[in-house]
Amino acid sequence: RYTLKNFKGLPHRVEYVDEIEGIEFVNDSKATNVDAVRRCLYSIPRPIILIMGGRDKGADFSPLRERIKDKVREIILLGEARKKIKTQLSSISSILEVEGLKEAVRMAFRDAKKGDCILLSPGCASFDQFRDYRERGEVFKKEVKKIKEEIEKKS
Repeated sequence: RYTLKNFKGLPHRVEYVDEIEGIEFVNDSKATNVDAVRRCLYSIPRPIILIMGGRDKGADFSPLRERIKDKVREIILLGEARKKIKTQLSSISSILEVEGLKEAVRMAFRDAKKGDCILLSPGCASFDQFRDYRERGEVFKKEVKKIKEEIEKKS
């Protein structure tokens, strides 16, 4: 019982990172395919700002449409697959494009409302910008930490 209550999960797999000003950050960098993203979207009860994209693995992103329509307020796309994802998911929710992950995290925080979840669940490989999914997840977590430190300095 103790183990189950205190198990924090595995890094980069629907990993809770932090909460800043009522906005939760979740790192699911290991979600390198559409099915993993879909499953993650079902597991998060809050409205979501979804950060996705990377190197395309030939996936069809349209199976995400129904769940995105119900749960996702905004999608921020990055990486080589961003144009394809935008085409397949257009008209569902607000879709923005950025060059890199740090910019995506900042944009998501700027647009988020109290009670939202900023979710990194790429649905793609990381190799267009990162060594692997671990490095991508670490960059996400470090950017969240920087945002928190900046806010704490201001107060």
